[in-house]
Formats: sequence, structure tokens, C-alpha cells
Amino acid sequence: MHKNNVRFSSLRFWLGIGTLLVAIVLLVLFLWLSKSTRLQPPAVKNTSSTVFSSTDDQPFLSAIDDLARKYVHADALERFTEWVSRGSHRWLLTRWEGLYQDPGEVKTFFAACRQLANENPAGYQLLSYVDGSKTNFLLILRQGYVLGSMRLHWVGPEKVQNLPRPILPRIAIIIDDMGMNLPIAKQFVQLSVPLTFSIFPYAPHAREVSRLLRDAGQQVMLHVPMEPHGYPDVDPGPGALLDTMDDQLLLSCFNRELAAVPGIVGINNHMGSRLTENRHIMALFMRCLQGKPLFFVDSRTTAATVAFDEAIKAGIPAGQRDVFLDNVKDEQYILAQIKKLVAIAQIKKTAVGIGHPYPETVAALRHLKRMASDARVDLVPVSKVVEK
Repeated sequence: MHKNNVRFSSLRFWLGIGTLLVAIVLLVLFLWLSKSTRLQPPAVKNTSSTVFSSTDDQPFLSAIDDLARKYVHADALERFTEWVSRGSHRWLLTRWEGLYQDPGEVKTFFAACRQLANENPAGYQLLSYVDGSKTNFLLILRQGYVLGSMRLHWVGPEKVQNLPRPILPRIAIIIDDMGMNLPIAKQFVQLSVPLTFSIFPYAPHAREVSRLLRDAGQQVMLHVPMEPHGYPDVDPGPGALLDTMDDQLLLSCFNRELAAVPGIVGINNHMGSRLTENRHIMALFMRCLQGKPLFFVDSRTTAATVAFDEAIKAGIPAGQRDVFLDNVKDEQYILAQIKKLVAIAQIKKTAVGIGHPYPETVAALRHLKRMASDARVDLVPVSKVVEK
């Protein structure tokens, strides 16, 4: 009897323990399932809505950036990008922080941005406002998402003088072969853009053209005729410096030409594909220029020229041609070459172009101010881009 009671009590104990363990397991399972259910994202019925392209917006945002750098102080404008997300959407947000001085410029800038948005079929929306501290805000949206935000902080008059001045890429244009034609020289003067003019030493109107250009505030250079490959069939004109001349004759002719055109600030070569390959003669010329307030620009009429190298060795301020503008006498071609010159300057910071006194060149250069302004490059005399 006693043994039966012990077995029954033991059975009840183990049944209780088993029931408790089952209850604990069920509780843990319930809690785990509940947590998993809460973390599970809801099913997306329209999977296309989970993808929001930002790369397609970059051309538009880059255009906004270009406008900002045109109207807002360039050195005081910073651009940041970061990936942001909302729900299942992820996109690239562009932020700008900048300074401005003239509220009218910001108003014009925002108007240009709205025009850009209106002309774009992607459906961009622009919102702008000004807070109490004169900070201008611009928000760029598409499909309800903020793609860009810009804050432009007003700088009071007392801070204007402390703003950094932007250093823009610089282009210089030399007009060769001057002195032969007085009327076209007057047409260049009427353009009212900073150019540099290189005058033949023995041109019939050399002195008159030099005076006209200098009175108009333009720089003048000496355009020295030098022997090309193919001479004498290829004729560089009167007073050409030839490879066959001895050193004394070369220097005598060169010094005579330096005195032929008054008011010159530098020299460059006319033709000279053969002579500028002669290291001895180029070194001779550069020694002659030492001590004179003149610079040298290598027209680069041959890939094998050593003129620029010898000028630098002699301590002469020097530059070299990057683009010939008018090898084809066509206005559209020349405009394309000017764009090429600008592109080089944006990479190298400076670039030198050479043109000639053609009507087509005058016509193309009428657009030069606008093109330089749109590209944010400075037009300067060639003396501003030579290496000191």
C-alpha cells in the first residue's frame, strides 16, 4: 500500500514538471513568433514604387549647380551629396551652402532655376523662401521627394571685403599677322574685348596699327618671321630669320625687328617650323631677350619645337599656343575652336589661342564675351598667362 502511494506521488511530480516545461516552450515560441511578426515588413503590391532613380536627376542638378556658380560667389559655394532613404525608397540628396551679397542676383538665379525646371519634362518642383536673417532657401522636388536643398546666407557690407575673390580659368587670344590691313584692325578694336595683337615688323601699317591698338588699351607683340620647312617654296615674308644665317647676322636682323614696332610687350614666331627646331638658334634668341621687359610665346608650328624650353631655361617669361582658332575660315568652325580653348583652360587653368585678321574671325569673336561669361572663364591679355 505504501509503495503504491510513493509511485503515485512520483508520477504526479514528473507530470507537473513536464507540463511546466511544455508551458515554458509554448510561451517562448509565442514570444518569438510575435516578435517576428512585428519585424516583418508589409507586402509591397507595386514593386516599381520601391525604386526611385536618382542618377537620372544628376544632369538637372548639375545644371542648377552651374547656374549657382554663375550667380553666387564661386569660392563661397560648397556642394555636398549624401544617400537618404524613406521607407523602401533610396536616393541621392544634393545640398548647397553659399554666400550672397546682392538679393537681386539671388532673385535672378531662382528665376533662372524655375525656367530650367519648367523646360524639363521630368516634372521638377522648386520652392523658395527667405527667413528673417535674409537666408534664402531653395528646395528641389520630384514626385514629392526632396532631391536638392540650397541655403544662401546673406553677407552684410562689412563682410564683403573679406570674401575670397574667385580665381577663374583664363584664356588669352593672340591675333597674328597684323599691320597689313588698317580697316580690319579697327574692327578688332570695336569688339572691346581684351586681345593681344602680333604685328609683322615690316608690314606697311605696322606703326600705325600699333598706335591704334595701344591707344585702345590692347597689348601688341612682334610677330617675327622665321624659316619654315619647305622654304623657299613656303615663304615667311620679308625679314625672315633663316637657318643658314650665322649668329652675328641672325642677332643683327632680330634686333632690327625688335625696334621696328613700338610699344611691344612680347614676341612670337611667324611660321618657323624649321628654325624653332634649332636649339642653338633658339638659345641665341633667348639670350638676346634677357634683360628686356619682353615675354615669348611659342606658336608651336611644329611638334618638335624647342623654343619654349629654351625661353624657360633662359629665364624669359614664356607661353605656348594651345589652339589655332581659324585654320578653317568659317565662323561656326572658329566658334567650335573657341569652345575647345575654353575646355582646355578649365583643365589647365590657362589656355592660349591664336587667330588671324579674317572677317570670319572678327564675326566669331563678337560672341567671345558671352561665351566666356557663360563658361565662367576670364578673358585676359596673353601677358597674364605666360610662365614667369
